[in-house]
Amino acid sequence: MKSNVKWNMAAVVVVASSLATAAACVAEVGDVAIENARCRLVISGDGFAKSLVVKATGEEMLESGARVPFSAVTQNRPYDNEFKLMYAAKPWTLPAEKIWREGDELKIRYRDEFFTAVVKLETTDDYIGFKLLRFDYELEASGYKRKTEVDAFTLAQLPVKRRGHFGRTLNVVWDDNAFAALMAVRPETRIDAFDRDSGRLTFFAGGEKSVGVDGLHAVLVVADERERFLDCIDAMERDFGLPRGVRNRRHPLAAASYLSTSRITPSNVDDYVRMAKEGGFRSIMTVGLGTLWRTNGHFPARRDYANGPSDFRKVTDKLKEAGILPGLHVFCTKVSTDDEYLSGGHPDPRMNLVCEVFLSRDAKADDKTLHLQSCPALLRREKNRGLVRFGDELVMYGGFTEEPPYALTNCVRGLWGSTAAAHPRNSVGRHLDVDDWVRFVRCGDSGIIDEMADRLADWINTAGVRFTYMDGAEDVPEPFWCHVPKVQWNLWRKIQDELIWSETAFKSHFGWHMQNRGNGFDVFKGELQRPAMRKYILRTVRQDADDFSAVNLGWLSMQPPKKTDPSKKPGPSHQYAQPAFWNGTIGLQIDVLEFVACKAAAWNCPIGFFISLETYKQHPHAKDLLAAFRRWEDAKLAGSFTAGQREAFKDENREWLLWPFAPFDAPEPVECRQVTDDAARPLRAFSYTRDGRAGIVYWDIFNHDVAATTLDGVDTTLRRDLGRCFLEANIPEAELVVAFRKHIEGR
Repeated sequence: MKSNVKWNMAAVVVVASSLATAAACVAEVGDVAIENARCRLVISGDGFAKSLVVKATGEEMLESGARVPFSAVTQNRPYDNEFKLMYAAKPWTLPAEKIWREGDELKIRYRDEFFTAVVKLETTDDYIGFKLLRFDYELEASGYKRKTEVDAFTLAQLPVKRRGHFGRTLNVVWDDNAFAALMAVRPETRIDAFDRDSGRLTFFAGGEKSVGVDGLHAVLVVADERERFLDCIDAMERDFGLPRGVRNRRHPLAAASYLSTSRITPSNVDDYVRMAKEGGFRSIMTVGLGTLWRTNGHFPARRDYANGPSDFRKVTDKLKEAGILPGLHVFCTKVSTDDEYLSGGHPDPRMNLVCEVFLSRDAKADDKTLHLQSCPALLRREKNRGLVRFGDELVMYGGFTEEPPYALTNCVRGLWGSTAAAHPRNSVGRHLDVDDWVRFVRCGDSGIIDEMADRLADWINTAGVRFTYMDGAEDVPEPFWCHVPKVQWNLWRKIQDELIWSETAFKSHFGWHMQNRGNGFDVFKGELQRPAMRKYILRTVRQDADDFSAVNLGWLSMQPPKKTDPSKKPGPSHQYAQPAFWNGTIGLQIDVLEFVACKAAAWNCPIGFFISLETYKQHPHAKDLLAAFRRWEDAKLAGSFTAGQREAFKDENREWLLWPFAPFDAPEPVECRQVTDDAARPLRAFSYTRDGRAGIVYWDIFNHDVAATTLDGVDTTLRRDLGRCFLEANIPEAELVVAFRKHIEGR
């Protein structure tokens, strides 16, 4: 489903000069004041937000003199008969020109329109709510008049001053003295903020016809300090039955990392409990597809879970007995191509569509070219995404012509158990929305989403799952701001025991209530972890901190180091399909892990760590990695690092190791610097200075044990920890590095 409304500043925020002219034509009316225990909002009678004051501090939150209409109506073209004859076929936005209050209702009239919007005011100590109840029409007698459509509706707009922080997801501006957010109560209400050259932000709450404007609902939350502001949002979540995003952010394990696996079964769960204890993990996430289920959609159980959710309950019970929270990774937006919804001869007609095509000629069952009546611009060009359903037959085209005669070319007929058949002229072909990951087809906004949620909720409720990762959140139809959280909330509402936390693959405003921990990024090679962290993940951490949200600083993978195999050729660009992706890699090394762990400690964030029994056995430093991870995880969750240490950790160009010879209840971070580059084999080394002594920590990436090193002419001491040697001397660090490099180059 696609929206016909183009959201931009021209369509949402009307040009100030035009508004001033319109306002001059309206008789001056009194201001409307709306206030609660925290704030006082004043709207002028001619339709503009004038003031928003934080009562505790007297801070003014709005830009003085800004003439932004509080409410507006957008039509894709003029619909009134007379205006239709006056103006061009362009979207036009009609601003509020008169606002007044009657009890707990706000009445709004618009320039050149014949209706009044009736908005219910919900005033509590913690927030002010605005809910669109209806449009009351008053049609004039002249001309042919009718009730006109509303393609987009602006429920509320506020010209907010910029402050030190702006959280784009939550839609909040804040500093030490004032906090203000305009938030949605339901996913069909769009929340946004538009930048202005003047430096202000225009907070926006509204909606569009493609998902419905009836019942648009938003709240304004204002407070003078952080925890009081979060308390207000918590009250709003409680009052409207939303997921408890604030409460979950305050959970003592909100920053706890998890071990993730796609290999856990009732027969090996004890091995995973042991690994979790070694790594200090308080939770384990099971990847559902491939572990519990053979396909995504109907979720048929795999052999290890032949009894369905009750077998999964055996796993989660074992985890809970060990004090480990069980979690589940799910896809709730799309169907795998081998699922019953698509395979088996009768593909479900409710899948999401890219477009429709029509045959211009009769087609035989063995035709490889299917002639079309036109060439839709929306046809997909990427390989394996050209899937079209004609009746019960699935066809994959290899290409298409862009000049007459139009046709789908190089077609593969009768895919996935469907039968190749003849189709008469004018037959409709429905172009299915194949996912970026071509193993899936997207469901769209259909009953399939609800059916999948019922099945997933059965597994989650039966097994007592305590957290989820809702993957594929981006794989929904437009408008994304609505459908991304709508699908997630559809599943969330079916879960009996409220989840402690949830991560999703794509952020959204309404999803803030569910996604109290940001998404993990897909696995990077060990060599690429630092640059990827700097380019993507740490940038996200800083950004999401303004939304009071943590970010998963994984996903890490216990990938063993591998020597280069010249016989392996580079594969496709998609890393999951690339057989040589890990060819010649350092894998996950302890320094890479500690770089990520120190950043997690800096921002109080979790880490998702993918481990299987196979990689645990294959990695020469598996136990070392888990032991090092536990040191950082325990210290982070115990709050053992000082504010100064955490602030230093935030520097993306600095890194630390935890001094292994310090007491575990008094962790000591030691800053270190890389000595050997990532191409060096097999030794990997870092330098540091501690208590006036320089040191080199080094290890063999391919073997657990490493030979002791002596340096000519340098008096050194040597200690060992986690497969590493700590070589120290009473000389400057730079001199020790030179001596060490000279030694290893001469080996």
